Amino acid sequence: MHKIAAFRPDTGAQAVRASPFDDAAVRRTLDALAEGAAFVLGHNVAAHDLPALAHRFGELRLAGLPVVDTLRLSPIAFPQNPYHRLLKGYKLVRDSLNDPLRDAQLAWQLFRDEWIALRALEQSRPLEAACLHFLLDSA
Repeated sequence: MHKIAAFRPDTGAQAVRASPFDDAAVRRTLDALAEGAAFVLGHNVAAHDLPALAHRFGELRLAGLPVVDTLRLSPIAFPQNPYHRLLKGYKLVRDSLNDPLRDAQLAWQLFRDEWIALRALEQSRPLEAACLHFLLDSA
C-alpha cells in the first residue's frame, strides 16, 4: 500500500494518507469516517480492500458495516457488459500510479449508475427484479 483514501458522499468528509503510515492515525481517521455510515462501498472492496486494511491496521469500524461491492454488483446491473473493471478516465498512462481518492469517487459514481439500472429493471421487468432480490437476499 502506498496510499489510502476514503470519502463520505453524504457528509463530504474525505481522507488521504500516504506511506509511511502512522497506523494509529490511519485507524482513527478511518474509524471517524465510518462513524454513522450505513455501509462501506468500493470496487472490489470485499475481496481486496477490507482484508488488506484489516491485515495492515487491525480491526476497524468499517469491518462491522454492511458492504456494497460495485465489482460484484456490476454484472447484475449490467449483464450485457462483459467487463466490470472500474473505468479510470483520470489515468491516461497504464503504469501511472492510482489515485485512491478518485477511485473511491468513481466507485460511488458507478454505484449510482448501478442503482439507476436496477431501478429501471424493477420498473420494466418487476418479476425479474423480484427474483434477483430474492436470490441476492438469500446469499
